[in-house]
Amino acid sequence: AVVVIGLGLIGQITVQLLKANGCRVFGIDLDAQKIALALELGADAGCAPDDETNRMVTNWTRGRGADAVLVTAATASNQPIELAGEISRHKGRVVAVGAVGLAVPRNVYYRKELSLQISMSYGPGRYDAEYEERGHDYPFAYVRWTEARNIEAFLDLIAERRLNIERLITHRFVIEEAERAYQLISGEAGEPYLGVLLRYDTERELEGKIQVAGAAQKKSALSANIVRIGLIGAGGYARGMLLPNFKAAGAEFRGVATASGVTARDVGVQYGFDYSASGADEIINDEQVNLIVIATRHDTHAELARRALESGRHVFVEKPLALTDEELDAVLQTAENSAGKLTVGFNRRFSPHARAAQKFFAGRSGPLSINYRINAGRIPREHWIQDQSEGGGRIVGEVCHFIDLMQFLTGSLPVRVYAESVKSDNRQLVAEDSVFITMRFADGSNGSIAYLAEGDKALPKERIEIFGEGKTFIIEDFRHATAYKTGRAEQMKLRQQDKGQAEEVRAVCAS
Repeated sequence: AVVVIGLGLIGQITVQLLKANGCRVFGIDLDAQKIALALELGADAGCAPDDETNRMVTNWTRGRGADAVLVTAATASNQPIELAGEISRHKGRVVAVGAVGLAVPRNVYYRKELSLQISMSYGPGRYDAEYEERGHDYPFAYVRWTEARNIEAFLDLIAERRLNIERLITHRFVIEEAERAYQLISGEAGEPYLGVLLRYDTERELEGKIQVAGAAQKKSALSANIVRIGLIGAGGYARGMLLPNFKAAGAEFRGVATASGVTARDVGVQYGFDYSASGADEIINDEQVNLIVIATRHDTHAELARRALESGRHVFVEKPLALTDEELDAVLQTAENSAGKLTVGFNRRFSPHARAAQKFFAGRSGPLSINYRINAGRIPREHWIQDQSEGGGRIVGEVCHFIDLMQFLTGSLPVRVYAESVKSDNRQLVAEDSVFITMRFADGSNGSIAYLAEGDKALPKERIEIFGEGKTFIIEDFRHATAYKTGRAEQMKLRQQDKGQAEEVRAVCAS
C-alpha cells in the first residue's frame, strides 16, 4: 500500500507508475479535482489532508499504515513530511520527491523507525558529468536502472497504454505563444493547470543562423580597416571581459555562435551582433568576419583555431591553444601557411606592470631569477577543467599564463623543467593543483612557479618577484608594483587591477 501526497503532474504520473507495478495507491491533495483525476487514472482511494486523513489511511491499509509514502508536493510547508510520518507503518519508507519542508519530526520517525530518502531526479547518472556529458554508461549488470533506462521503461509504458499522459495535458500552445505558457506556469495567469504542451512546426527546416532583431546597421561596408568579430563560445569570460574590451577598441560584432542557440541569441542582443548561430561553421564561413574569437572549452580550441586559420581569417583564441602535442603541431603548421594571424590570449604580458618590469631590466647582461606565487584556490575534482580530455587540468589550463609571462620577461624559452606536486589521500583535494615548477631558460635565467590551491582566499592571488643585476621588481597582484634599485624603492600603483586584457585586445585589433 503506497500513499502519494501531492497530485500535481508528477504526482499523477507517480500514481499511474505505481498502479502499473501492481501497487495499491491512495492519493492526497488539497484540490478535489486532482483527487478525482487520480481516481480516474487508477488510484484506489483518496482524500484531502485534514484531521481525518490518518484515520482514513489506517482504515484503507487495514490498520497497518502505508508501506511507503511518496511526497510529490511542492511547498515550503513542513506539513507533507509530518503527515507522511503519521500515516506510515512501522519501519515504513518516506520518499521526498518534491521540494517540501524537511524539518523532520523526530518523535514519530523515531518511534516507527522510518527511513527517509530524498529522491534525486531521473536516477543513477544524474549530475555525473561522465555519464550525462561524455556518454559513459554504467554496466547493465551492476546498475540496472539509470537515467536512460528509466526513460526507456517510461516510454514503454506509454506505448503499451499503461500510462495515460494525454489526460494530464490541460493546455497546448504553439511555440510562438510560449510566453503565455510561462505566465500560466508562474501563476501570473491565475488559472489552474497540469501538463503544458508546446507545439513546434515539425515541417519547418531547422535554422542554424538567425538575424538578431534590432541589431544596429553597420556603416563600414567591407572596409579592411574595421575589425569584424565572429565569436565562437560566449561564457562568462567572453561576456565579462573580451566583448567589452573589443567594443571599447572599436571592433564591430558580426556573428556569435554557442552550443546553445538561446545563449547565442541573448549575447547577440546584448552586444549588438548581426546574427546568432548554433554552430561554428556559420562563423568560420562568414566572409565578412575578419577576426574569429574562440572562447569555448579547452578541448575545442585547437580544432576551431585550425579551421579558422584554414579559411584565411585572423584568429584570437583563449588559452590554452591545444591540449596535446599533436593538436599543437597541427595548429602551428596551419598557421604557417595561413594568411591569417594567430594570437593566443596570454594577457599578462600586456599588463602595465609587466611592461614596466621588462623595461626596468632592459639591456641587462646577466640572467634573471623569477619567483611567481599563485594563490589559485581549489576547483572541485568534478569540474570540467579537471577532466584531462576536456579541460586538460589546471597546469595546461592556467599555469601556461605564468610560463608565458616569464618568457616575456626573460625574452627566452625554457630549456629545462622540473615539477613536484603535493601528495594526499584526501579525495577532495586534487594533488596536481598544488605544485612547484622550476625552469631554466635558454639565456641562463631561472624561474620558480608556486601554484597553490589550498591557501586562504583573502590572500591576493599573484605575486611576482624578479631579481637581476642588483635590482628587484615586485608585482603585487597587478594592482601595485615596487622597483628596487641603488638602495631606493619606487612605488607604482594602479587605480584598479590590470592584467592586460584591454591592452591585449587593442593590440590584436591594431595588428
